[in-house]
Amino acid sequence: NNANISNLTVEGSVTARNFVAGIAAKTENNTVIDNCTSKVAVTANVNTSYGYCVGGIVAYNYNSKVLNSTNKGNVKTTSTSTTYTSSQYGIGGIVGCSYRTSADTVSTINGCTNEGTVTSNAYCTGGIVGMNYYYGYVRNSVNKGKVKGTYYTGGVCGINYPTSNTTVANAPHIAYCNNTAVVSGTYYTGG
Repeated sequence: NNANISNLTVEGSVTARNFVAGIAAKTENNTVIDNCTSKVAVTANVNTSYGYCVGGIVAYNYNSKVLNSTNKGNVKTTSTSTTYTSSQYGIGGIVGCSYRTSADTVSTINGCTNEGTVTSNAYCTGGIVGMNYYYGYVRNSVNKGKVKGTYYTGGVCGINYPTSNTTVANAPHIAYCNNTAVVSGTYYTGG
């Protein structure tokens, strides 16, 4: 809560289950990660019966910001289960899942670059973010790493996910982003 992490570089590898990242498993309530670099190889064996968020920098970005940061480590998930019962799924080069609760809070990914390969056989795989959900903002970010997924795969975002009561005011937004790498997926794939 309300933490600030800046000018940090991390290296190495991490292997775990459903919420895994190079720097933080979860950022919450006005936490800011700024000008950080991850060179961590992130590997997750996810159980899709539960929510999962896997990212090069942050796994789950909740009402918080990831700014001006770079991931250079590969992000890989494998899954042997096929049941999806949660609303939180995402594998991303920067953030796995990004979510904010209202217009009064902020959940932003801005000025970030992913250079690592992102590979998954689970849902929602993106070069920058796997799932951008309800009020989430992704801006001014670039993916340069190869992305390979199954369902909902994108060079910038796996799925930009509105809710049943989404309006223009509270929709998740992606602006001024691009992808320069190869993207491949089995179903619902975009560059």
